[in-house]
Amino acid sequence: DYLTRYDVDTDNGRKVPRAYNYSRSWLLGPRIGLNTEWLFGAGFGMRANGAAALFYQHFKETLKRELLDNPPAIASYYKSKQGFINPSLEAALGFGWGSYLGNRCCHLDLSAFYEFKFFFNQNMLGWLNGTVSNLDAAPNDLSFQGLTINLRFDF
Repeated sequence: DYLTRYDVDTDNGRKVPRAYNYSRSWLLGPRIGLNTEWLFGAGFGMRANGAAALFYQHFKETLKRELLDNPPAIASYYKSKQGFINPSLEAALGFGWGSYLGNRCCHLDLSAFYEFKFFFNQNMLGWLNGTVSNLDAAPNDLSFQGLTINLRFDF
């Protein structure tokens, strides 16, 4: 269950509009992937991983705008519940080294990966805000990327 919230206060002359925006979602679905490892010798190797998922995702969004009069007046209020079939993609490529220590009683493994994760159609708040404002907007995608370094010690 993911919850996204952002609040906005702006000074627009005499009245100060305030916006409360909430988005909550959950997802469920199959994921298939492949993890590979090629050993080069002397404990060095290369690893490549990839995965794809197709899941059902349920979104619940709330947009509320109010004007800070005395008392506060609600300028607009929108609620939306929607379900979508969304895909996601993952990929990782990295190198590693591993070796047994002592009398093969312990194993040390060091690896570095560069990973990409891409989730389609995730920014429903932006999409709903554009729809309410009569803008031609589509839900934006969400992506993560970065370096992951692992140090593993087995005994």
